[in-house]
Amino acid sequence: MQFELGKEYTVTGKVLICKNGFHFCKNMEYLNCGYRIRNSRIFEVEAHGDIRFGRKIYVAESMRLVRELTEKEISDYFEQNQQWMLKSTDWEIRRALADQGYGLDILVYDDDFRVRTAVARQGYRLDILLHDVGWEVRQAAEEQKRRMDMLSHNKYFDLKVPNTDNSKSIV
Repeated sequence: MQFELGKEYTVTGKVLICKNGFHFCKNMEYLNCGYRIRNSRIFEVEAHGDIRFGRKIYVAESMRLVRELTEKEISDYFEQNQQWMLKSTDWEIRRALADQGYGLDILVYDDDFRVRTAVARQGYRLDILLHDVGWEVRQAAEEQKRRMDMLSHNKYFDLKVPNTDNSKSIV
């Protein structure tokens, strides 16, 4: 569906999570449960009518897009909340943090392979993640290493090596 800013949309029929209605989250980090925040546009919304709650998402009968969040607002949100996100027992929250490039120095050792996979996709500590116990992590690390190797051999591209100190990590 193509949405317009400021226009209200309404569904017909019974509102059901994952089936019918407009889905949204009250906390940005929960968007990562259904969508990859890193690859998405994020909007502040107003929901109206019949509204239902499921696991971490809501579904509404009507919704209006109020405004689009800037990349800086999204980045600032994760930077300001990284302390509690790093300690969250919810792997999806920790993966969302890694997807944004925060806390990588800690998340590289996370217990959950999906979080470590997100760290590998950032290109952080591939020397460790190429030998991870999880095949998914190793695969993501290998893909990232191949990309970096290809770029480093391209005479038309000036490769900037990532800062392994992770300037976005907590201190």
